[in-house]
Amino acid sequence: MSMPRNSPMQPLSAYPPTEVVRQQRSSGLHELLRRQELHVVEAGAQEALRLINQVKVSLMNTSTARTPGIANWIEQLETLESRNVPRATLAVVGMTGAGKSSIINAILDEDRLVPTNCMRACTAVVTEISFNTEDVPYRAEIEFIQPDEWKEELTILFADFIDSSKKSFNDSITEDSDAGVAYAKIQAIHPKKTKEELMHANIQDLLDEVSHVLGSTVKIEESNSDRLFKHLQKYIDSKEKPASTTSKAKPHEEQPIRDQKLWPLIKVVRIFVKAPALETGAILVDLPGTYDSNAARAAVAQKYLKQATAILIVAPINRAVDNKVAKELLGDSFKRQLRMDGNFNSVAFVCSKTDDMDEREASESLGLRLELEQLSYASDELGERERLLTIDLDNTQRTKLVYDKTVKDLDDQLKAWQNSHRDVQAGKEAYAPRPSRAKRPGGTTIGHFFKKLRQRDGSRVASAEPAREHSSEDLRDDGDFDMAQHGNARGPPLEEATITAKILELQGKQLEAQASRSELQERLERVRKQRDDLRKERADNDSEILAKCILARNDYSRKAIQRDYAAGIKESDEELVVEDDEANFDPDVESRDYEEIARNFPVFCVSARAYQSHNGRSRKDGPMTGFRSVWDTGIPSLQKHCIKLTETDRIARSRHMLNEVSRVITSIELSLLPEKNDQQMIVGGKIKEEYTFDDLLDSLTLKGQDAVQKISQEMTSSIFAKYALAISSAVHQAMSTVEKWAMPVNKADRRAGGYYYVEYKAICRRGGTYSNQYGDHEWNEALLQPMLRIILPAWERVFSRRVPQILQSFTQRANQLLTEFHEQARHRAQELGRGTENLDRLFVQLETWQVIFENHTNGLKAAIKHSQKNANREFVPVVRAALRVTYDHCAVQRGPGSLVRIKDIMHAGVDDKRLTMFQSSANVVKNTLEAMIKTQGEVLKHKLNDTMRDFRHDYTTVQATNQDLKLRDEVKRILEEYDVIFRKLAEDPTG
Repeated sequence: MSMPRNSPMQPLSAYPPTEVVRQQRSSGLHELLRRQELHVVEAGAQEALRLINQVKVSLMNTSTARTPGIANWIEQLETLESRNVPRATLAVVGMTGAGKSSIINAILDEDRLVPTNCMRACTAVVTEISFNTEDVPYRAEIEFIQPDEWKEELTILFADFIDSSKKSFNDSITEDSDAGVAYAKIQAIHPKKTKEELMHANIQDLLDEVSHVLGSTVKIEESNSDRLFKHLQKYIDSKEKPASTTSKAKPHEEQPIRDQKLWPLIKVVRIFVKAPALETGAILVDLPGTYDSNAARAAVAQKYLKQATAILIVAPINRAVDNKVAKELLGDSFKRQLRMDGNFNSVAFVCSKTDDMDEREASESLGLRLELEQLSYASDELGERERLLTIDLDNTQRTKLVYDKTVKDLDDQLKAWQNSHRDVQAGKEAYAPRPSRAKRPGGTTIGHFFKKLRQRDGSRVASAEPAREHSSEDLRDDGDFDMAQHGNARGPPLEEATITAKILELQGKQLEAQASRSELQERLERVRKQRDDLRKERADNDSEILAKCILARNDYSRKAIQRDYAAGIKESDEELVVEDDEANFDPDVESRDYEEIARNFPVFCVSARAYQSHNGRSRKDGPMTGFRSVWDTGIPSLQKHCIKLTETDRIARSRHMLNEVSRVITSIELSLLPEKNDQQMIVGGKIKEEYTFDDLLDSLTLKGQDAVQKISQEMTSSIFAKYALAISSAVHQAMSTVEKWAMPVNKADRRAGGYYYVEYKAICRRGGTYSNQYGDHEWNEALLQPMLRIILPAWERVFSRRVPQILQSFTQRANQLLTEFHEQARHRAQELGRGTENLDRLFVQLETWQVIFENHTNGLKAAIKHSQKNANREFVPVVRAALRVTYDHCAVQRGPGSLVRIKDIMHAGVDDKRLTMFQSSANVVKNTLEAMIKTQGEVLKHKLNDTMRDFRHDYTTVQATNQDLKLRDEVKRILEEYDVIFRKLAEDPTG
């Protein structure tokens, strides 16, 4: 709304005090609002919460607490206190065996919390992990599907593995086949029933057996993660448990029955853990598969995928690049959903299992051969030195063992001769002790043996070269004799002098042997340390080789995946441009900066095993080599990514909190602490007769309605205008799509078209949506693809570009209107000769109001994005419902010629519905979008009314009465105290 001609709006420059006022009147809270750093605004938000609590207590303790004005302030302060922490959802998806669960456990800094080996259960159960705010360390909730949901799935499962006669069962089914999966699910829940019993079972009877579980939620609380893991395993582990190995069952004895497993009945598992990576509000969701035979679980998976703040795609690093996973993941369905949701920037990629490395292969393929050659030579040299030291160590050890035996033999001989000496001294006859019966080889004396050792290496000990193993017999004295040579003759009695001489001789030999043994022990320790040092040096060298290979492959993989991702987006962009305007398509003109897309695409190369090993949590694996530090494992970067996901929301939330606190506190301040010269700021709520608050509201409402109308026009002129062509294209191409399904099976390329009988029927039983080892089969999307391909460019243009532009323009115009209104108020006050002190204070408050209007438009933008996400998912259900009868008719076909009949029925069904189902699908989406824009227009109108009510209050406030003096003093003291705190935070970057 324009200003009346008789009161032209003056430019802001006509009112010189604006910047001066900003500097003079700006509070510490306003200064803090100009900061953008996360740690600063979060610290400020915490102080703001304490501020509003103190102000609220002061207001509640006053005698006027129940008056409308103060009661309203108390209500607003309580609302601010109850604001929730932002929740950013990170959906983790990936192929089987990619290591998703191991990565999630590592992110959570837990050895095992999320099951990592539950086979089929992991293909069905959605697991949500969020921060635990309760006192108990670990919590979990297991939500089971409803009875009608299990009944629907059970009907499908029975049809998958029982033939039409219900008299036989195919015992040759494989575990991965449709029949195998179906039987495993039913058998898990009913383990005591045989195949024959299940084959003839009544579905209602089976439902009754688990009626106590269906629709319920089990809550678990544990003191440690291991106990929680084991508790969860009782519900979701689907591994076959073998019979006890302690005893073997006899042929005629019945084998042990498996315990009942409830994983097929689980809808979602929620785990609550005190993980630092989740403390800021991030939620990890393990989505094992988006296609499931149970509609409830499939819906849960799709819901999480739709609401995800970011999507984390996991693939083993040795397959991620070779298979060009990043590019292939951008298949038609995935690309279309990302574009329609506006989520191209929400995807990140994780290359797992970086510890799985073949250094030789990597050095060649990554061009590291020359760089690693020197390290490799050094390892070989260290290995040879280690080998020689090992030989030396072995020889020395054997020689020491000989010396150990020799010292013992000498000790025994010495004791025997000392006994003889005591006998002589006692007047008894003494004879030479009986020597060993073993024959001395070579007749080598101890002295001669020592001499040979000294001659060989210049010391008492042996060298490192291989040598003959010595025995204690080599060290015997020449004076000893063998009883075998002299029979049992004891010889003549010995003289004391002879015995004494022999004792002295043996003592000398003993001392020499002990000294040599000590030298050998020292040598053993020295050589062992040298070998250990060499081993460590070699291990470090080998680890450095492995580390270089790992880092090089990580870098190569990261760049290749970023490049492939950008290439996939570029191909998709070009396809859309051609579809939209082929005549003007220029391949040399790029729609985006694809190099920037590649650079900004997050790729993490991680090893969960190495991270757990570095943190001492590896149960099976020893210390991991090839990772110099825990950061080389990539997990800390992934943890930071989880935390950073909430950073934007946390900054916005904290600033929103500060802004709202500033608005309410300033409003309280204006009412309780007005300037002395301002008894009443604006008489009758008017600035001039011609321009009132109602005029301002009308202007803002008109601009808001104009913005909403522009969005509606954009949808009509861009999206709905494409409907006729899009529907016609889908109608014309529908039959060729159906004919592709009916083609002979291409065994070389199963994705080329054609289905086996069991696959065709499995897809029909599930309403056209199915997944097996050959991929995902979405027939309803396939039929819609020609239509969506034409609509998609306009859809993306409207919701990803035009809606933000239109709303940004509205925000700018609203801010301009507020500023003009304030300047008119100040000009009017000057004309009337009134003080402008409170108006000058409101000029600073004006920034707060502008942020509030910006928040309104941001909220509108978020609501439109959420609504259009719901809308773009309504195309497929309409087509599925239209073909429901056809799918059901195909599913019940039996007997000879059934495959031909199924194909004919499908052909006829699609042909009959194609003229109406695509039109109906488009109409449903159109109605949803039109209702959405109408609803959001009303929401914006109400928000503007509520905002202007508070805005009017600030500009028409009156001075407080004398009975509020105590309250004024208390509030003034609190505000002055916190003004100092806020100013310090605003000036100090560290917060």
